[in-house]
Amino acid sequence: MRIQANSQEQVLAQDKTILGLARFDFFIAAALVAVIVSSALSVSFVSQKNRHLFTQLELLRKDSAELHSRWTRLLLERSTLGSNVRIENVARNKLQLKPARPQDTVIIK
Repeated sequence: MRIQANSQEQVLAQDKTILGLARFDFFIAAALVAVIVSSALSVSFVSQKNRHLFTQLELLRKDSAELHSRWTRLLLERSTLGSNVRIENVARNKLQLKPARPQDTVIIK
């Protein structure tokens, strides 16, 4: 009987070990599933954030190109409006100004 009792104890001990390993394996599998799900959610979040930031970047690039074009036009307009020939033409035609004659010029010393 003693041999039979020992073998039954060994079987029970092995069953406990198997159940213990099964529980341990279950917790490992659950932890791995949790890690995989959180990783998938992180990838999804980062992808969405990347798309949003890329859209903002493209809008800012478009705005930058429009501002550069406008700045170029303003520089051209400034150089056109500030040219001496144009200023002289406006003074003669619109304001009807004439160059000063030597006898109308007074020199102060």
